[in-house]
Amino acid sequence: DAAIVDERADLDARLISRILGNRGAVLAARGVLGQARALYSQALQEARALSDRQHEIVLLSNIAAAFRQEGKFARALKTYDEAISAALTTDARQELAELYTHRASTLESAGDARAAQKAALAALEYFEQTGAVRTRCHFLCLMVLVSFEHGRANLKDARFLAVDARELANRLELTSDDRNPDVRRG
Repeated sequence: DAAIVDERADLDARLISRILGNRGAVLAARGVLGQARALYSQALQEARALSDRQHEIVLLSNIAAAFRQEGKFARALKTYDEAISAALTTDARQELAELYTHRASTLESAGDARAAQKAALAALEYFEQTGAVRTRCHFLCLMVLVSFEHGRANLKDARFLAVDARELANRLELTSDDRNPDVRRG
């Protein structure tokens, strides 16, 4: 019966972690980023205590996104790096593609075009490995590369990438009214 008690406690802790993470997401959507990060951090402690790597990766990504929205790019990048390290231990390729894309977008916002390009190229590699080349995140990755090539005055490559991005945006029915500021910019 001790095993049943342990199993229930484990289930309760997982549920608490998920609830905290979901409450954080609601607050982040409302723009209450400091409180969202606090809830994500509490959920992260629970996820780590449970060795729930998948949830840990999601929570780290959410914390990084909140830092990015606040303009705290260095903290966002550090947190994305932590999430990437965690994802590498599980070989979570789809998550790696998304994390590298968000890292690239953050680097671009911070003004580091060269590092943004490197992160976007790493993301593209993972997108190709997973076959998830028709996603919103893939679109964002392409837009980082379009900006990089345009900034280098490499208009031929920028146009080529922009055509791919436009086609993908049309397939995904993305519009300038999208909630995500990166999608709107694209």
